[in-house]
Amino acid sequence: TPGRNFLPRRTVCRAPGGGVYGRLACIASEAQNGSDAGDGRFMRVLADLLAEEVLRRRPLDDERAAISARIDHAISGGGLRMVYQPIVRLDSLEMVGVEALSRFDGGPPTPDKWFHEAAGIGRGVELELASLRLAAASLPMLPVGPYISLHASPELIHPVRHRGLPVDRGWHRRLLGLTGVG
Repeated sequence: TPGRNFLPRRTVCRAPGGGVYGRLACIASEAQNGSDAGDGRFMRVLADLLAEEVLRRRPLDDERAAISARIDHAISGGGLRMVYQPIVRLDSLEMVGVEALSRFDGGPPTPDKWFHEAAGIGRGVELELASLRLAAASLPMLPVGPYISLHASPELIHPVRHRGLPVDRGWHRRLLGLTGVG
């Protein structure tokens, strides 16, 4: 508002151990004579609470960044690979298809943990898409005739047409299985 003075009050936010973490400011719309000790105490309490909360979340942010970096590495070709388990008819032992299974180098010990972690940071669909694209790319290398079984979560397959899956060839040979990821 024109003609009004806004007078800031500041409090230093200190991390446990006494280091300065930041500053908290409060702005008054009217000039006040002297300082109010109660306002100052309130600002210090609020600053301490905010600093504790930010520092409490820091390890979670570090873990999220580490998971995200692993996913980036896997998706960019650094550790995501596919293995193919044959699906055979029991009466003739003829291979009728293969099940495409994601495998990862490093990180969590099992693929389900990879997908669970990815979903936990909002990147589950992205990791699934990378796996499906890798599996779909192998279709030309398979013998003519057998189908490929792919796994997908409900989050991924709704709607498939908007997820960038390759739909131009060979879908009559693909079986999409719904999984319980997450």
